[in-house]
Amino acid sequence: MSSISVGELKSILENYPDDYEVVMNIKHKYPISKEECLRGWCAYINGVKADDDFREIRLMN
Repeated sequence: MSSISVGELKSILENYPDDYEVVMNIKHKYPISKEECLRGWCAYINGVKADDDFREIRLMN
């Protein structure tokens, strides 16, 4: 898997107003127990999508 660098993310985000909310949805095809949640919910960010209607920046996996 690949991800974007901190520099790339900063460069992308500087084009959007400061009051936009940054969100990320992570979905799994299998259930993850509470004990494994930290290990199981890790995801690489490899894209960004802006939703101007809701004033959100969505981090994509």
